[in-house]
Amino acid sequence: MADRLMQKATEVLQQAGIRMTPQRRVILHNLYHNRNHPTVEELFRQICDNYPGFHSLSTTTIYNNMRILKKHGLVKEIYSHTGITRYDGNIDTHHHLVCKICDKITDCYYPLPLPIAELQAAEGFAVDDVYIEIRGICPSCKENASTN
Repeated sequence: MADRLMQKATEVLQQAGIRMTPQRRVILHNLYHNRNHPTVEELFRQICDNYPGFHSLSTTTIYNNMRILKKHGLVKEIYSHTGITRYDGNIDTHHHLVCKICDKITDCYYPLPLPIAELQAAEGFAVDDVYIEIRGICPSCKENASTN
């Protein structure tokens, strides 16, 4: 699946006249393979850890690339309640389960019926995307709380 996403990303960028640079490739590769919703700083550390010889990367480079990748629909931004921006390489329609203790974000594909057509008709609002964040306690934190 990650290979399919990389191929699609390359095609989308080519059509927009944007090169798939080594930096973009490693950023997307990391996002598409890990699915861990990292911040830019976490993404930088992960890339440095996984590609120790890759020196042409900085957090500024990642921020600049994320702006381009987001603009072209190749990544999504997730805004947490703490004000920290995280990035999601999963561009399929999905929602998120967010642990209010450890802030872990898990993709959720459970269908949540929403009256989008009614909203658009009543409010005249053109809906592009729907994202729902469901807050609670993840199994790990729940288990830790019960053992303490």
